[in-house]
Amino acid sequence: MDSRKLILVSVTLVWCLGVVVQGFTYDDKEVETVESRSALFERWRSHHNMESISVEAKRKQYNNFLATLETVQASNKAKKSYKLGLNKFSGMSKEEFRSQYTGLKLPLFRQTDPEPFMYRNFTDIPPRIDWKANGALGRVRNQQGCGSCAQFAASEALDGLNFIKTKKLVEVSPKELLDCGNVGGCAGSFFTACFDYVAKNGGITTDKNYPYKPVQEPCNHQKEKDIVVEVHGYENIPAPGTEENLLKIISNQPASCGMYWNEEIASYKEGVYEGSCGPIPIHAVAVVGFDETPEGQKYWLIKNSWGPDWGDKGYMKLARGKGGEGHCGIAHWCAYPTFDDTGGSHKEKGPMNVVLEEINQRTQATSEANGLAPTDIKDCFERILGVRRGHIRGIGRKPPYRCVYLQMLQTILQDPACSAALEEWFRSLPPPNNEGDDDEDE
Repeated sequence: MDSRKLILVSVTLVWCLGVVVQGFTYDDKEVETVESRSALFERWRSHHNMESISVEAKRKQYNNFLATLETVQASNKAKKSYKLGLNKFSGMSKEEFRSQYTGLKLPLFRQTDPEPFMYRNFTDIPPRIDWKANGALGRVRNQQGCGSCAQFAASEALDGLNFIKTKKLVEVSPKELLDCGNVGGCAGSFFTACFDYVAKNGGITTDKNYPYKPVQEPCNHQKEKDIVVEVHGYENIPAPGTEENLLKIISNQPASCGMYWNEEIASYKEGVYEGSCGPIPIHAVAVVGFDETPEGQKYWLIKNSWGPDWGDKGYMKLARGKGGEGHCGIAHWCAYPTFDDTGGSHKEKGPMNVVLEEINQRTQATSEANGLAPTDIKDCFERILGVRRGHIRGIGRKPPYRCVYLQMLQTILQDPACSAALEEWFRSLPPPNNEGDDDEDE
């Protein structure tokens, strides 16, 4: 290839990459009239190479696009610390986006036994850290309409820890976690289930060896056995998760975290996001650094799994320093993989956690059947297990509680391992103390 052709190819590649990175742009004149907004919509569709769809589907897409455009315009005119933009998600409804590009499924309970936290006494927190800049992270990837955010968030944490231990960058396979981990597939998962699978499997193969497709398929055991990256367990951020402890973790390695989500985040473009968040964590991301802007605004560096054409080249700066669980609950549900020589693991569980694991795995259907939120189920079982005020308490008068109580108690009593663990835990409790009990339960 002669030099002129090489230059032309190079310029073309840079231009194409620039389109992906810069995203879709428009000016205010394009939103002034019905006709200009319609033309903007068609240009947006062309920019994202969207396929032909039915008239009705296109009408719905256009209405979603207009709603997103209104949100973007209103937010950007307010001159906040962040900007929103139109992107490939702008024609999706809230429900469509949630079903295709989130997927975090929380366990109903957090561990109650004392948990290891290898960074508990760590105090040497740097002013900033960026594991991406340090070379510990690979490409920004895309879950592509499958609820596999937890598998991607876990993969990023695995990549980071492996780089820290070996000084070699290897991208592990989210597809293996999707197919082989028995952790939920495209219906959603939790990243600790991914870490647990990798530890029990003896490791995980690479993304190159087991490439991603946005669908759960039968496990390719031949590829699964080609282990490249090993871990031996994981640790959770101590409950309740705090920004202080998340700082300790990220100072040492990337972590997988759950975060609250709302439609504004789908349109995030740049800046430090301190906008509204949803009511519950439904999306998993990797927290890969922290820093502050020249103006002194602190932020977490988030690596997402929505492709490099979302946000700031696939990343997000999330406001830091809010205290407690952090903005959008980023510090509440976090975990990170470990090697045996770097900390504890979750291979051994106390008797109470055996019970909770059984409950987590077997009661989701009951929750959905009774129209109850996970917090309702949790409250019911806290009553059953007597973990409030140090004594055993009855159930409430609310019919949903009674229904759940009977079904869940039956689950426990019919499972020998679960009931034996529960009995052992009861024996370990201090004597009941009924003084000052003002509970009105039966």
